[in-house]
Formats: sequence, structure tokens, C-alpha cells
Amino acid sequence: MSIIEKFAVHVSKNVDDSVFDKIILNYKTIKGRDITQEQAISIFIYKLHTNISFCISVILVFLISCVINTTIEAALIYLSFLALRKTTGGPHLNNEYMCLIVTTSIISISGYIAKFLPLNIVAINISFFILIIVVTIIGYIDHKSNRLDQSQKSLLKKYALSIISFLWAVSAWKINATVSICFMISAIIQEINLVIGKILAIREENFVGRQDSV
Repeated sequence: MSIIEKFAVHVSKNVDDSVFDKIILNYKTIKGRDITQEQAISIFIYKLHTNISFCISVILVFLISCVINTTIEAALIYLSFLALRKTTGGPHLNNEYMCLIVTTSIISISGYIAKFLPLNIVAINISFFILIIVVTIIGYIDHKSNRLDQSQKSLLKKYALSIISFLWAVSAWKINATVSICFMISAIIQEINLVIGKILAIREENFVGRQDSV
């Protein structure tokens, strides 16, 4: 258990039960699911853990981008990448610290590249076209967590295609060169994410299949 997760567990033990009651009510009214208080506590810990990790990642990216003078580029890439990641999913690393390092490194390096990358409308169109094809074929990658049912994945897929279309339109109109380049980079990052996630999911399914047949 990581330090962040231990902290989240510690906080959950000092939270009023009304917080968990609200989580239970939320799942009942919005998702139509009945959950126990133990499940509500687990959801609370997961959400708090995820939010803390995200905040740490944002702080690290901000500090690094300030040092290398790529704050705007890093912010644009991170925000557009998050919008794509939330609606299309992707792979998850087993090690939380490695996840922080990888995410921070990718966004920081991408921001630095974006600062010197020339605007190329052909590259932008190709990048977003490929992303739309990948999302259409692969859909939402719920790697490791398996939290969503098929209807939820289908809904997120529609949201994703709308967001991709919006980012593509803004980039293609060349309102701002930096914005166009950063949106293109986030599209490329998520394309790679989804392909890797799909490959890992297939490998794990095949492994489980071999285990069951033994």
C-alpha cells in the first residue's frame, strides 16, 4: 500500500458516516445500484486516492514546466489529454509512483517538444483522423479496473468522439499555432495509450483463458 493510499484510508476512518450515506444515495439515485457501507468506504478511498495523485501530478508538471518555460504548452496538453483520457480510458500501471513519473515525464517532455514543433495542418488532420478511427474501433479501454458496463462505455465513446471533433476543429482552424500543436500532441499520446491498453487487455484475456483451460 502506497503512502497516498494509506493517507486515504486514514482519512476514511475519520470521516463522518453521513459522507458514506451520500455515496450510497448517489449510487442508488443516479446509477440505480444498491451498495453497502463497506463498498461506499472503498469508493471514498479510491476517489480520494485518485484525486490526491492527480493533484501531485499537476503540481509536478507545473513546477517542471515553469523551470523549462513551457507552462502554457504543458497546460494545454494536460487539459486536452485529460478530456480524452476520461472519455476513452487507457492502460494503468501497477506501480502508483511509476504512474506519476511516467505521466509527469510525458506531459513535461511533450510540452517542451510543442514549444519548438512547427505547425503542420496535414499532421494535425492525420493525427485526429487516426484517433477517431482508433476510438471507433477500440472504444473505451477499462484496463484493470473494469468499473464500467457496456452502456456506460458506449455513452463515453459518444462523448469522446464529440470532444475529438471539437479539438480537431479548433486545431484545423489554426486559431493559435500553440493550441493546434498541443491538441495534436495530446491526440497522439492518447492514440498510443489506447493501442497499448488494447494490447495489454488482449494479453490478459488470453492469459486468463489459458489458466482456465488448465
